[in-house]
Amino acid sequence: MTGTALETRDPSSPTDSSARPSPDEPGGRRLPFRRRYLVGAALLLIAAITIVALLTISLAAQAPPWWRSVDAADPTTITLAEDVERGVFNALHRSRPGGEAWTVSISAAQANAWLNVKMPRWLENRRISMPKRVAEIQAEFESSVVALGARLITDDGEHYVSATVTPTLGEDDSLWMVIAGAKAGRLDLPSGWTVSRLRDWLPPEVRDRESTQAVLNALAGLAPLFPDASVRLEDGRRVRLVEIRAEEGKLYITCITEAAPRRGE
Repeated sequence: MTGTALETRDPSSPTDSSARPSPDEPGGRRLPFRRRYLVGAALLLIAAITIVALLTISLAAQAPPWWRSVDAADPTTITLAEDVERGVFNALHRSRPGGEAWTVSISAAQANAWLNVKMPRWLENRRISMPKRVAEIQAEFESSVVALGARLITDDGEHYVSATVTPTLGEDDSLWMVIAGAKAGRLDLPSGWTVSRLRDWLPPEVRDRESTQAVLNALAGLAPLFPDASVRLEDGRRVRLVEIRAEEGKLYITCITEAAPRRGE
């Protein structure tokens, strides 16, 4: 009988052409469908990865929403930078009763003019070169936080990096400036990763400076930016920072001018 013949057939013998292979065996009818399914799934996965990659690149190339480009060579920008520098200098050195508190405010436009016109020269006078990749620096003063960003020119195009920092005064009069968040363009980044990448990205001659290490440690929250947030004037008086806050596009800085110590004290 046919049933007996099937039961006793040698498994190693060639399969009869009239026999149907199992759907799970090679050559089965379901395999082409599975192949099409796997190929389709792979293509969808590749497409999804490509879209995410393109979106990431696109977001990294976009300026933050608050970004306002300035032309450092524009006479109006130069005048604004000079005015804000002169204003802060005059406020620091003005004659005041000892112990009197006073406040100055700096707008984002004023800060950006100074950052792009005066700061490179300020660094140069201290033998610190601005990294060549940095084309522009910007600041914005939001509710309780300061946003800082840079436009970078690299081999693969233009990119933006930014971070929000929270200025805080310690009980010992130290000034802390810890990164609260970071972005590449409009893409969120871990703040710790940003500081680590910044260490790797800076040229060795800049990164290895003691002042640079102090700033990087401050951004990482490892140490205060200034252990003593005060400055001693040439006439012996001391100006001490007592409050710093960002609000509605301005940075408000409140200080107290302490009288110079008497001789012999």
